[in-house]
Amino acid sequence: MSEGFPTETQASPSAPEPQPKQGKGLGRVVLIVLVLVGLCSTCCCLSCGGLIWMGFGEFANQAKAKYENDPVVIDRLGGIDSCGWNVIATGEESEQNSGNTFVFDVEGPKGSGQLIIVSSTQDLENVESAVLRQGGVDYPLSDYLLDFESLPQ
Repeated sequence: MSEGFPTETQASPSAPEPQPKQGKGLGRVVLIVLVLVGLCSTCCCLSCGGLIWMGFGEFANQAKAKYENDPVVIDRLGGIDSCGWNVIATGEESEQNSGNTFVFDVEGPKGSGQLIIVSSTQDLENVESAVLRQGGVDYPLSDYLLDFESLPQ
């Protein structure tokens, strides 16, 4: 009875042979791993960048709070409306001065300028000197000024 029908041990001449997989599963795994690593590194970079940006802002807020009521700043700028740490100018000033020099771009109702602070430490706690620079003229801030009347006009 089984003469006309192929048995399980006989292969049918018209049935295609199964092909082995060509590694498509491994390629997908590698692609998924690369995408996940890329997403994780992007998140880490954005987080670090955000923390650094917030740190710059907080540092500028400290400088603003320290000098916004200075008589020279009030006279020349009318106070400080905005203050931002100028990293490039800080690097340039640090090359010229010894110590830790910080440069902040400041703006007030009367004008704008740069607040240049030289500190013995890497913060604004131990300030050695501070000036307001406007139009190439440095106006020493009152904390370090012996004779307030000798300011350039």
